[in-house]
Amino acid sequence: MYVIDKDGKVVFLSEEGLSRKSFDEIDSFNGALVATKNLTTKKAEERISEDTIQIAWKAPRPIDKNRKQYPYIEITGLGSCRLLPHDVAEKISYISKTELIISNSICRFCASKTDLQGIAFGDNYIEFECIEKSFSSSYNDEFFYNDGWIVKNAKFYNPTVLYVVFGYGEILDQLHLSLRSLFEIGKFSGEVIIGVDDNAIHVEKILNSLGIKKYRLIAYAPLDRLDMLGARVDLLSKDIMATFSPILYVDCDVIFDLDINEILQEIRKSKKILAQFEPWSDIRSSSSTGADLYQEFPFECSDYHGFNAGVIGVPSGARFKSIFASVAESLVIYSMNKGRDAMFYYEQSMLNFVFKRLNIVENASFVSCLPFTDHDRLNVIDATGIKHMFNTIDKVGDMRIYIDMCHNHKINTPEDRKDFFYQPAV
Repeated sequence: MYVIDKDGKVVFLSEEGLSRKSFDEIDSFNGALVATKNLTTKKAEERISEDTIQIAWKAPRPIDKNRKQYPYIEITGLGSCRLLPHDVAEKISYISKTELIISNSICRFCASKTDLQGIAFGDNYIEFECIEKSFSSSYNDEFFYNDGWIVKNAKFYNPTVLYVVFGYGEILDQLHLSLRSLFEIGKFSGEVIIGVDDNAIHVEKILNSLGIKKYRLIAYAPLDRLDMLGARVDLLSKDIMATFSPILYVDCDVIFDLDINEILQEIRKSKKILAQFEPWSDIRSSSSTGADLYQEFPFECSDYHGFNAGVIGVPSGARFKSIFASVAESLVIYSMNKGRDAMFYYEQSMLNFVFKRLNIVENASFVSCLPFTDHDRLNVIDATGIKHMFNTIDKVGDMRIYIDMCHNHKINTPEDRKDFFYQPAV
C-alpha cells in the first residue's frame, strides 16, 4: 500500500497491506489518496481484484452515501472511503498536483475542502463525476465542469521557461545572467528546461551556483548550424512539453525586468502563441521573417509584421505540440528539397511563415529590445517584463549593467504594459 500526500510525494510504502501503523501515518494527511491492493472491506468483506489498483479518498467530513455512482466502503481503522476507477483516480491525482486558472485566478489544491464527492481548488469545488466526463486524458490543457447550472472553465497552470544553449564561452555567460534575472527579478519558482550539447556539466554548474533546484537538461548532438537553430522547434514538439502550460521559450540574451508570473498567466490565457513582432520587418520582404517562403506561397493576413523567434510564449504544450512537430517536419522536407543553405534564418523563417499563414500568433506586448541609438541605449528604459538584448554588440556587458539598473530601480515600470505602442502592418 502507498499513500500520496497533497504534494504528490509517496510517504509510506508497504507490501503487507493495511496496518495500524499505516493508519497512523494516513491520519496526518487530510485528504490523502490511498492506493491499495487486496483491500478487504469491513462490512461486505468484498475483496478487490489483485491485478487492479483502486484508490480511495479519505473523507474529512460526513458525506451523503446515496448520491454518487462510485461505491463507498468502510475500512477498519480508517473509516469512510470511496472506491474510484483507476483511470479516474489517476486524473484526480494529476489534477491535485498542479494549479488551475478558474475565473481568471490561479487556484491551488485545497485538502481541507476536498471530500469523497469532489476535489477543491480554493473556493472552487469540482465533483469527481465532472472530472471523469470532462477530463479525457492526463495531458489535457483545460476542461469544463458544472458548478450547479453554471459552466466553468479550468485551465491547467504548470509553467516552465525553456532555453537552448549550445557551446561555451559568452553564451554560457549570457545564460547565467538570464537565469539570474529570471529568479531574482522575475520571481520565477517553476521548473526550467534547457536543451544542451556536450556543455551539460557547465550548464549544471551555473544552475547550482544560482541555487536553482528545479531543472531538467535535455541532451542534443547538433552537427551544424541548422541543427542548432532547429533544436528549439524540436524541443517544443517533444512529449515532455505537453505536461507544461504555459511554456516560455527565450534566447540566452534575454533579461527579465519585471515579475514574470503575471506574464506567464497572460500567456496561458491567450488563444494564440505570443511572439515579439518587429515593426521594421515584413514577411513579404524581409528574409529573416520568411519572405522567401512567402514569395513561393503568398497569402493574406491581418498583420504582415514578422516576429523574432527569440521569445515565444506558448499557452499550452499539449495544444500546440503538434504544430511544432509539423514545423520541424517542414524544415526537414524543405531542406532536403532546396538544400541546407536555402534558408539562412531557417527555423525563424519557417515559424513566421507557418504561424502567420495559420493565424496562430499575436504580438507579445511584454517583450521589448534596447533603443537602437547608442546615446539612449542604457539611459532611460521602460521595463516591459522581458528585455531581448539581440541588438547590442556587448551583450554580456549590457546584460550585467541592465540587471544592476533593475536592482537599483533605475528603470521605468509602467502599471500597464499594454500602453506600449504597436501598429500592425497591413
